[in-house]
Amino acid sequence: MEGRGHGRGRRWGLCILLALFTSGLIPAGAPPARSGGPAGPRLARAASGEAEEPGPEEIQWFREKMRISPKYLERDEGIMGVSWTHFFTMLFLVLFFIAAMTALVMRHRRTKQLLSTLLKEESHGPDR
Repeated sequence: MEGRGHGRGRRWGLCILLALFTSGLIPAGAPPARSGGPAGPRLARAASGEAEEPGPEEIQWFREKMRISPKYLERDEGIMGVSWTHFFTMLFLVLFFIAAMTALVMRHRRTKQLLSTLLKEESHGPDR
């Protein structure tokens, strides 16, 4: 009986291993070299550490593949190298966070003040 259970576990292990191989989670060998356009060799160079700035041809190819219209490209950079839209959105979020934290601290102080007043009244009795 022991050998039978052991053999069943081995079969399950082989089935799981086969499933992982066929799903691609465990690579069976080196990945095939593909060239999907100008970015294919660039990715290979980037993986080996020889990355370089993309040229106008690669940028144009990317814009065509992503269907980015020239009217949506921002011409001027904003502050610290980010777009103005991103800068003002982040500024609004930071200001909102500061205002929310200020409101939280003020509410906490007011709660402590009311609680101390209630405790003081309870210990001294109501003033009549």
